[in-house]
Amino acid sequence: METLGYILETQAVDPPGEDASSDQQNAYQLWLADDMKVRCYMLASMSNELVKQHENMKNTQEILKNLKKIYGENSRTARYEISKKLFCAECKKGLMLELMCRKWSG
Repeated sequence: METLGYILETQAVDPPGEDASSDQQNAYQLWLADDMKVRCYMLASMSNELVKQHENMKNTQEILKNLKKIYGENSRTARYEISKKLFCAECKKGLMLELMCRKWSG
């Protein structure tokens, strides 16, 4: 789980061009997969009302941007709570998260 923390700290990655190397393509695919996992953990930790507001956002950065707008630009507490829930997800939530991720990813 700790390896996913970089998603919260980095900007969204643009898709590589058609002439991109296989390493660039692979790095982008890894970023997409990690971003989806973080989005699923974030959405699973939200109230139903917040989920409705955020479930159609395309990446974690969009969700974070909106949460900052709602709860304050410099809310360390909100970031801490999101990170804590991301890193402390219980194993039994794994199945539920997997099912939710499948639902949200189409």
